[in-house]
Formats: sequence, C-alpha cells, structure tokens
Amino acid sequence: MSLISALFGFWPYMTIWEGSKLAFVLGAFVLLPILHVTFFRWKFREPRARQRAITVYLVGLVVVIYGDVVVRAVMSKFMCDTRAGTHIYKTVTADGFLGDGDIEYWSKRGFKYVEVYADYRYRITMQGGKRRLEKVEHFSSEYEVEFLDNDIPLCCSERRLVVRNRATGEVLGEVITFGMRVGFWDAMLGFLPGARSYPSCPGGDKLPTVGAARYATSPRDLTGQVIHPANP
Repeated sequence: MSLISALFGFWPYMTIWEGSKLAFVLGAFVLLPILHVTFFRWKFREPRARQRAITVYLVGLVVVIYGDVVVRAVMSKFMCDTRAGTHIYKTVTADGFLGDGDIEYWSKRGFKYVEVYADYRYRITMQGGKRRLEKVEHFSSEYEVEFLDNDIPLCCSERRLVVRNRATGEVLGEVITFGMRVGFWDAMLGFLPGARSYPSCPGGDKLPTVGAARYATSPRDLTGQVIHPANP
C-alpha cells in the first residue's frame, strides 16, 4: 500500500537542477527543429502523422530526461514513508558506552565513562570534576553509537544513527534519514550554475526538508532513550 501511495504525492521529493532543464531545452528547441527539417518532414509527409511523431518524440524526451528523476522520487517517498524516523526497539542499562566523548554531558546523567576512538582507543571519565583521558588496549563497552551510510541505487542516500550491541550486532535503536539524489543529466551537468536543493527526510511528518539532513531526534536523545545509566 505504501508503494502505491508513493505513486501519488511524490513531487516534493523531485530533485531537479539546471542540467536536466538545459537538456530538455536543447532537445525541444534545438534538436527538434533540426529533426523536423532533416527527418520528420520527409518521413511523415501527412501533417497529422508528423504531429503524432513529434508528440512521441517529446514524450520520449521527457521520459529520457526525467524518467530516473521520477523513479528516484517515488522510491524516496516510499522509503521515507516506511523507514525514516526514530525507532526504539529495546532499552538497556550500562555504566557507559562507545561513540560519544562528551563525558561532561553524560556524567551529569549518571554514566561513569564514555569511550571513543580518535588516534587511539580512549576511555574518558570525570575525576574530581575534571575530565580524565585514559588510553586502553580494548574497549570494554557493551554498547556503541555509530553512523552508517548507504547508497540505495535509483533512490537516495541512507544515513542511520544506530545504538547497538557490540557483541551481537543487535540494533537497539536507530534514527534513519534519507537524502534525495539528482538524476543522470543533473549529475552529468552538475557544473552548471543555479540553485541547488538537497531535500531530505524526515522533516515534519516525514516530508522532505531542503537543507542538511534533519533527525526526528538528536543523537544524544536517541542514545539517552536507549541506554540508561546502571546506577544513576
């Protein structure tokens, strides 16, 4: 049902730049007159037949230039309707976790440590009101917070913020955002000047939002909803 509904109302998910507009103008107002003089007038001598041939050409031109844009928009709407947003599958308790180094923030919420990987593995704690950074050979956190990016062919780019069990890989919660992609002609002619829009979802009620990817909740909010301090 969601795929059927995606066939309607997909226009906000269309991503059209100047490249596809230029390709259509060249095809309709430059190539068509040339074809009319060199081909259509001689191949289709009857005016009605010639008009039908020109109509077929224009329809084909629209399909060639905007066909993949429409497919991407429909698929993007389907993904936004069915997958985008915040999903909490399970809550757990722990003394700390891997993936966020802001111990000042998390210690106030009852966590004893956080772990991060920068140039090395670090465990960060608060001691005497001061931040203490300690190198460790191995992370001890059972849970981690991580961003995962994926490109979905003929659709969009997917970005997931996940909280998961490091040992089993079980995803405990995630925020999924999709960024719309441009079609073939806009990608080929992306050097042309003009307005650039990057719709993404979820926005309000999972509608696409122009600009940087927006989350239904912040990374901190997701982590705080999934992982609770063991001894607050």
